[in-house]
Amino acid sequence: MKDAWRSLALPCSIVISSIVIAIGMVWAARIIGGSIKTRNNDPTTKIFSELAKAINGNGTGRAREIPINQKIPEVIGNKKVDGVAVGTNPIKGIANAPVLIVEFSDFQCPFTKRFYKQTFPQIEKEYISTGKVKFAYRDFALNFHQFAKPAAILARCAGKQGKYWQMFDKLLMGDQLSNEILMKYNQELNLDLNLCRKCQNNPEISEAVDKDIQDADKLGVEGTPSFFINGRFVTGAQPYEVFKKIIEEELTRSVNKK
Repeated sequence: MKDAWRSLALPCSIVISSIVIAIGMVWAARIIGGSIKTRNNDPTTKIFSELAKAINGNGTGRAREIPINQKIPEVIGNKKVDGVAVGTNPIKGIANAPVLIVEFSDFQCPFTKRFYKQTFPQIEKEYISTGKVKFAYRDFALNFHQFAKPAAILARCAGKQGKYWQMFDKLLMGDQLSNEILMKYNQELNLDLNLCRKCQNNPEISEAVDKDIQDADKLGVEGTPSFFINGRFVTGAQPYEVFKKIIEEELTRSVNKK
């Protein structure tokens, strides 16, 4: 239960907690456990049904989107995981940068979008463009986001035409995704639409996205966005200061090794 609650967005958890307290914790527990059937004409049951879906990851068995500034019990960045690979997407930054950031995320996740609008530009300016950090993005398409996997496939297909990062920016800077918007991005980047169509229908591209998801599961990723900074695990759209602290520690460590 503790882990399940952590998967909710902070504002949502406050609202839901108030409802639970008002109506009764017993009802909440029974709904979450699936012991009460939903009745379409019962607004109270509908509320708890939505609560149960949120807590249980819409039936996926996983916690998913992770909000900004989420409270995490362990010290952020203390957990280190070995063997985090960069995947098959293009890498941003110079090859011999001393710090590697590998992100697992979803183009439709609102917290990921917030991270790219508020935090990533500072990381890119201060560390990636200065040769201190290299950055790899790996796909963790959430199965309750309709356009997450199509967007991941589209980005990879744009990469086949040398425009991965251009498509990456469009997908994350836009507010909504739809079939029409994905086609619009193809046209705006002047991609060869026939090549894109063939690429999108290529099962190897879909399998590459699935491979990223499988690797994320093995590494213990449970939600988006999730990061590994030289293997140090950071979960959620944390503010720039969190990333800066860990990056600086890793830069100091790399200097001391020389």
